[in-house]
Amino acid sequence: MASAFPVRAAPRPPEPSVRIAHLTFDGGIPRFGIGLAVVRLAEAQALAGHEVTIVCREGNVAAVAALVPRVRVVPLVPRAGLLGGKHAYLRTIRHELGGRVDVLHVHALTRLAHWLLPRRRRRGASLVVTAHASDELGPSASAAGEAPPRHARRHARQVLAVLRRADAVVAPSRWMAARAEAHGGRAGIRAIPHGPTDPVPVEPRPHAGFRILALSRFVPVKGLDVLVDAVAEAFPSDPDVRLVLAGGGPLEGALRDRAHRRGLEDRLELPGYVDGEARRALLATADVVVVPTLGDYETFGLAAVDGAAAGVPLLVSSGGALPERVEGGEGWAFRPGDVAALALALRTLQAHPDIARTMGSIGRARAVRAGWKQSAEAHVALYGVARAAGRPNSDPGGAPKTLVGRGGPG
Repeated sequence: MASAFPVRAAPRPPEPSVRIAHLTFDGGIPRFGIGLAVVRLAEAQALAGHEVTIVCREGNVAAVAALVPRVRVVPLVPRAGLLGGKHAYLRTIRHELGGRVDVLHVHALTRLAHWLLPRRRRRGASLVVTAHASDELGPSASAAGEAPPRHARRHARQVLAVLRRADAVVAPSRWMAARAEAHGGRAGIRAIPHGPTDPVPVEPRPHAGFRILALSRFVPVKGLDVLVDAVAEAFPSDPDVRLVLAGGGPLEGALRDRAHRRGLEDRLELPGYVDGEARRALLATADVVVVPTLGDYETFGLAAVDGAAAGVPLLVSSGGALPERVEGGEGWAFRPGDVAALALALRTLQAHPDIARTMGSIGRARAVRAGWKQSAEAHVALYGVARAAGRPNSDPGGAPKTLVGRGGPG
């Protein structure tokens, strides 16, 4: 006989607080790439009630502390007594964190991560490592691979040791997870994507003309010369088209000269590196965000996610992890360096605003579903698996067993 009283589900118990320390040598924290990802993840975890510390270079402490007041910030001091470098850094970690954290989350595959592989240096804490940069899988931690042979061999050994012996390894995209798995022979690297830079989505603002935006460093691998050529080919004389290259770097003069030769000098804007409200304003008035990176370089594509979160359609090259940014219909991918294909895509979006609006709506909805709150929850769940497992055991043949299955949204 059915009960006359309503049945209420038992309240879900609150998730236990985890003591987390994020460690990074990234000199761009809290503004660029890896450093920005560290700050946003730490902030989201602190908002969820966890006890979070960021350990970073001494010169970055003030800026990080100002941006994330809920998070404790500890400087990595390069000197201590007669011994500096590695010994000083480990002394800082031991003194500030030893025995008082559950998880050491290192944001790089070498140096700090390799130093912390011995469990005695962690005093019981689990070691979780994020493989942010594909450069680290090469002969040295540099895209150019210019390390002397002896250093390159040492780097390769350290990368393999971290991939195989850390309690868990994370990557920001499925592409990077697959690269790291193939490189290290370890299955089970988890893909957990980043969220957008801004916690509050940017609202579009009315504006005149058709504005093409790229948020990028001005370096060869970013392919901005391809974008300049594509805009010149697609819109040789349209005064309503504006190309906005926001960023900075050694190629600024060359890009300006290229735009002049292609007849774009009066339609090019170079506002420099932008963040905060200036960045939001550019996204709010953009009609398309382009990420024209050359080759397999991007391991995530933060500029693309920021564009999608702002409701702007995306055009990305098909190298690296960038296709994951448009796989839900947020935009289109084109072959890296293909000027004609990019020009055609730009003309199509200008001529068909209905297509652009659909892409923008899809991108905004997907970005909201996969923000930093969701990323923080996925990381904390992974920490629980890593802590329960201790460190992965090896089979008799030496191949590490799977710690956690690959997954997560693209």
